Amino acid sequence: MTSIRSTIPDFPLTIRGIFEHGERIHAGSEVVTCAGGHFRRASYAQVGERVRRLAAALGKLGIGSGDRVGTFA
Repeated sequence: MTSIRSTIPDFPLTIRGIFEHGERIHAGSEVVTCAGGHFRRASYAQVGERVRRLAAALGKLGIGSGDRVGTFA
């Protein structure tokens, strides 16, 4: 009998996981965001650092793991 490898991850696909993967695998690659009439550029490593600072600030405000503060679409 032949086994079939799945491409479905065996872990939850979370925003945290996406950013940690980006930092680990693509740290020097750019994240480009269109902000009105100009573009903002940052490396995955820089974005990851900003995400950690935001998470720390939300934690100081009493937002905990699993609390919803917005939606991502």
